[in-house]
This record gives sequence, C-alpha cells and structure tokens, in this order.
Amino acid sequence: MRRVALLLFPIITSCGVSPLQSISKDGNACLFGVGRVPTCEHESAALKVKASPMLAPLADDQVLLQAVAASINGQEQRLEIAPDTVFFAGDIGHIAFDDINFDGFPDLAITTSAGAKHVFLDYWLYSQDAKRFVRLGNLPELTADPATQTLSLQVQVSETQYERKRLKWDGSNLIPIN
Repeated sequence: MRRVALLLFPIITSCGVSPLQSISKDGNACLFGVGRVPTCEHESAALKVKASPMLAPLADDQVLLQAVAASINGQEQRLEIAPDTVFFAGDIGHIAFDDINFDGFPDLAITTSAGAKHVFLDYWLYSQDAKRFVRLGNLPELTADPATQTLSLQVQVSETQYERKRLKWDGSNLIPIN
C-alpha cells in the first residue's frame, strides 16, 4: 500500500496540486488522508470556518474517519460522520466549503468514499439562525451552479452507464428536476 501512495504523490504534484494545499481554484477545499490531517480554513465576510478530520488509527496503513472538528467564528462543533468510513494509505479525501444551498454562507462536505467508483460525501448546511452546521446527509458528490441555483450529480450504475441528475431546493428539501 505504501508503494501506491509513493507512486501517486508524483502524479498529484505534477498536476500542480500539493496534498496539503487546496484542490479548488477559489480555495474552497483541502485534501486529507492517512498521515495528512490538515486544518482546512475558509473565510468570508460573515464567517471564519475551520475544519479538521478526526481520524483514529486502525492499522499502520488505515484510519477510521470518526468526525469533523469544526469551528465557526470560534464556536466549536463536532460533526459526526457516516459510520465505518475507512481510509487506506494512498486514499485522498477532501473537505469542501461550497455554498450548495445558495444562501451566501459556506456549507461543509467531507469525502466518505475514497478509492470507490462513486464519490460520496457527508454534507452539512450552515444554519444562520442556529449559527452551526446542520446535517444534510451522505450524498454523491454535488456540483453547484449558482447561476441557475441548481445542483448536479453523477453516479455510475453499470460499467458503461451513468445516472445524471439535476436538483433544486424546495425550502430545505432537494428535489429532482428535468
């Protein structure tokens, strides 16, 4: 397993991405994995958010992702993760701060399926009223389109077939659209 991680490092860095730096152009995400536990930060006019994955060792080459330690303007919050989320050496996950409900505040997501065909993340929406993150759920990776205020996702259903969906918000619920 360590050989795989060593082989992936030059590939990742040759793409211009350091494993400890942001993976998005606007600085809304950072990488983590076995041996890499950064504190990811996002700052906007209203919020300063910090988030760190809470990992527990299972073996030399694997860790259990237990939770995310989040700080919102200095207020601490523990965000519980989907159970049994394991990362092996060479797996790289990310924490992202994208505004997926288009309310002007960063929401938080963390990879829960590194190394799998489908990328799933645990998502939390920032609640301005509660001044904390509220769990949305474990979903396929969502791509936000602020211009249309829609989200899209793609899941591989067979070796050659993908299911693509577009979603929009109806209050606090996500509903599919054509």
